[in-house]
Amino acid sequence: MPQLSRSFGGDGVFSFHVTGVDEVSRRTQKLMERYKDVANRALYHEGKIELDEAKRRTPYDTGALHDSGKLTRVTISRGEDYEIKITFGEGGVFYALRVHEDLEMNHAPGKIAKFLETVLQESYPHMAERIGKHFRAMLREKGIIR
Repeated sequence: MPQLSRSFGGDGVFSFHVTGVDEVSRRTQKLMERYKDVANRALYHEGKIELDEAKRRTPYDTGALHDSGKLTRVTISRGEDYEIKITFGEGGVFYALRVHEDLEMNHAPGKIAKFLETVLQESYPHMAERIGKHFRAMLREKGIIR
C-alpha cells in the first residue's frame, strides 16, 4: 500500500511525498527497473494529474498560492522505491501552509483547505494501477511490448 507523508518548512512551504507504490505486477516492476526513464515519465505523469487536481481545489485570491504548486521530484531509485513530491509555498508564498491547514478559513465554492492532502488521500489507492497502465502504454508506443 502506498504511504503518504508530509513535511513542513519553517517558511510556510509544505510538501507531500507518496512512496511505496509497489502494487504494480511483478512483471511491470521488472520492466520498470529495466526501463527507468520510461517509468520516471509514467510517474511524472501521475504526479502531474495529482498536482493539477490540487491546483483546481486551491483557494484563489491573487493566484500566487495556486502558481506555487510544483511537482518537484520524481524518482525511481531501486526496485520498489518510487517517490512523487508535490510542493506548495515556494517563492515567498509563506501563507501556503496556513491556508492548507486552516479548516475554519472561508473559501469560494470548490476551493478547500487540505487542497493537496485530500487529492492524494483519494488517489493513492489507485496510483499503482494508473502508473502501471501509463507505463505499459508508453512501452507499447515504443514497440517494447505489445
